[in-house]
Amino acid sequence: MPRQSGAEQRMRERLAQHKREKEVGASYSAKAASVSGHAPIGMERSGNKGNQPDRSRSALGFEYTALLAGRQAEYIRSSLKYFAHRSARWKAAFPIVIPYQGGAVNTLLNLRKSAKLKRFCRKGIPTDLRPSVWMSISGASKRMHSSPGVYQKLVDKGSPEFSQQILLDMHRTFPNNCHFRPDGCVRQQQLHRLLSAYATFNPGVGYCQGMNFVCGMLLLVLNGNEEETFWLFDAMLAKMPPNMYAADMLGIQAECATFFSIMKEDYPDLSATLARRGALEVMPAIVVKWLINAYVDTVPEETVLRVWDCLLSEDWKVLYRVGLAMLLRAHRSGELETHDAASVLEFLSNIGWSTFDANELFETAYDDIDAKGTVNRARINKLREQHRKNPS
Repeated sequence: MPRQSGAEQRMRERLAQHKREKEVGASYSAKAASVSGHAPIGMERSGNKGNQPDRSRSALGFEYTALLAGRQAEYIRSSLKYFAHRSARWKAAFPIVIPYQGGAVNTLLNLRKSAKLKRFCRKGIPTDLRPSVWMSISGASKRMHSSPGVYQKLVDKGSPEFSQQILLDMHRTFPNNCHFRPDGCVRQQQLHRLLSAYATFNPGVGYCQGMNFVCGMLLLVLNGNEEETFWLFDAMLAKMPPNMYAADMLGIQAECATFFSIMKEDYPDLSATLARRGALEVMPAIVVKWLINAYVDTVPEETVLRVWDCLLSEDWKVLYRVGLAMLLRAHRSGELETHDAASVLEFLSNIGWSTFDANELFETAYDDIDAKGTVNRARINKLREQHRKNPS
């Protein structure tokens, strides 16, 4: 097994300490669940009809198989004390933030960027505060209230050019989420209006697959408030890598090539292992999905939201760091070595679904990758430009 780095050893020690804290706080869990406002997902049984697999449903309506649901529920139960602690810290540090009231953000909230706010966002925004914080730190709330009536005018105008393509993607959007079923349901209608409005609002981008997943997740988090979702979606796309959703796909291809350039230069052992397992040929399709979906439909929903906490408070660098972190953790644990060419594609396609504990993932993304200082904006911009000029 590869020798552990100092950061990896520190990560293991901190996780061990955290585990001991979880055990000590086990009796506290029930109380913490009721007061934290931060517990990310509450599992509900969805029943077992006929020969259908037993499934559980998350707070945002996503269904998991019994195996994944069990692992997710165990993570939640063991982490309630942590969630309560973070919620208390947030509310003490930023008392102006009030819980989201089901479709009405605190319009007076104006969180100024600071090292403290960035640190708190990296450790996770409490669930009940997240919509208000996102709307503030992204600038979406300010834009929405300076543009009264704009969204409705865009909805009324529609997007004849993209309407049919968007409609075709509706049934592909979150087929395992009860809020997006059956076809033609309220959430699908809302998402169609949102994406059509955005295509009209930003004709230079229009509509591209992947946008439906990003916008759909925002719609769920904002409890179906369309206008808030529209402006937050616009703010979020501004945080994504440039030309990510260009119709010619050259933008996402350049991002993917940039990702691999960094991986090969910074982590040659990881690259060599992927090459030996015959994985480098299949990795581009996997990385494209990670980036263009901003990790929606590739990792558990709470992990997606934690990634977006950083994306909206900082920028797109987190997308690179999280992808590299997932691969590094699989490499350092020896998991990659257990797969041959026949099984490595399935393993890598589903690698994100094991990242229930976002804290572990972020230990690698920030205490290791970010600490090296090499996955930075200047370097990524330079590599991106090289790949755009000379696409492989």
